Amino acid sequence: GRLRRVELQRLPDSFLDISGLRQLEISHLALAQLPDHGWAKQVCLKKLRINNCHLQCLPDEVCKIECLETLAVVQCQLSRLPPGVGSMPALCSLSVTANRLSTLPRPFKPPKLESFTAEGNGLHALP
Repeated sequence: GRLRRVELQRLPDSFLDISGLRQLEISHLALAQLPDHGWAKQVCLKKLRINNCHLQCLPDEVCKIECLETLAVVQCQLSRLPPGVGSMPALCSLSVTANRLSTLPRPFKPPKLESFTAEGNGLHALP
């Protein structure tokens, strides 16, 4: 699924009732928040990419997507990551470039992480 360049500030909660998503890209929206619940039901979702939105935080439940391999939140206004991102079991690639992060959650040890990019933030040290 792909949402791009739509004048949308909030996704409806029912959006996550769509089953079988393997990849979701949300970009160029005035979106400030995502639905809080329903992410754990996305048992097929392997890639979640959010680009150029006004998103300030990810719902904690995003970390419950057990098969999520790629998480990219780029050029948003993200000021924090949910605590569970540091232990997501399948996460191989995490990109949080060009946000407003000053810290990463602790512990930060995703077991399968191979790629991590975070330039353009206020991070002073990695855990």
